[in-house]
Amino acid sequence: MPSQDELKKQVGYQAIDDYVTSGMKVGLGTGSTAAFAVERLGMLLKDGTLKDIIAVPTSVRTKEQAEELGIPLTTLDEFSRLDVAIDGADEVDPDLNLVKGGGGALLREKMVEIVADKFIVIVDESKLCDALGPGQHLCGNQPVRRVRIEQHRVDGVEDDAMIQHERAVKS
Repeated sequence: MPSQDELKKQVGYQAIDDYVTSGMKVGLGTGSTAAFAVERLGMLLKDGTLKDIIAVPTSVRTKEQAEELGIPLTTLDEFSRLDVAIDGADEVDPDLNLVKGGGGALLREKMVEIVADKFIVIVDESKLCDALGPGQHLCGNQPVRRVRIEQHRVDGVEDDAMIQHERAVKS
């Protein structure tokens, strides 16, 4: 049976392989699983499989990792729309509802996710839970904040859905 790190690597690599193509603007999440997606993106840029990628990191740690791997970076000030954002979650229930924020980069993660056309959530089986939140069968993570947002405004445009979640990639 694969270790937890092997499962994280598998879903991180799969997200890049399945959802990122040359010429995209990509939001890079934060955390142990998202780090594998960043690693894979760097590998594919280095070997020439992917070209003309520009990325927005959601934390200092992700920024440093991306810089070490030669991934070109930008900010949301320069690009207010991204093709895809890839990030992990702290908990995922059977209906694919998420809890995020246990790692401390919640605000930047939310900002990047909201402006992405697709938001890909990558998790290993340790993040799958029967229900979300305190008093439930938790995955061992305590969320910083749990909020249900029905409407948001980005660049003056209203959208009834918070984020169009593509799916949680399960191992």
